[in-house]
Amino acid sequence: SITLPTDVIKTRLQVQVNNTMGSTEYKGMFDAAYSITKYEGFSGLFRGLQPALIRQVSYTGIAFILFEPVRDFISGNDDPTFIKRVFAGGTAGGIGIAICNPTEVLKTKMQTNRSTELNKMRMSSIIKTVYKTDGITGFWAGVYPNICRAFLVNAAEIGMYDNAKNWILNEYSFNNIIYGHIFASF
Repeated sequence: SITLPTDVIKTRLQVQVNNTMGSTEYKGMFDAAYSITKYEGFSGLFRGLQPALIRQVSYTGIAFILFEPVRDFISGNDDPTFIKRVFAGGTAGGIGIAICNPTEVLKTKMQTNRSTELNKMRMSSIIKTVYKTDGITGFWAGVYPNICRAFLVNAAEIGMYDNAKNWILNEYSFNNIIYGHIFASF
């Protein structure tokens, strides 16, 4: 939630279009932050907070739950190699975000919605609008690039963490697994 304002600013900068004079609404990151705060209030920087939190908790939880079964399936009876751990992390993250993509769509719609009418900014209102205009498939708009991004992030985060934890536990013969988890986190 601390980084959400940068996500709102990034999203607004990405969707802005040139006006008839050839200029854009925002001149850059700091101008966007200033303008959003000025015209929408400080809360404008936190548009899409609800679906962002739901997405992060759900998608991360799914990725962590799926990681070990995916890793073990990929490895078979062998010890998982570095590449297999990284691939399993990416796969788990890709599956997680594919399932949770509707929350990503809601977050983006809320971040780009500039309505001052409270009922038009609610998640329930945006869900109805997406469904009415695009049907159920509208909730999976942008899913493929989202899967690619989640694959790379989770391959690096979960796969590398698991590899580091395994190396620390084996190399330093930790009897207490909790220390292995702590050291691997750094």
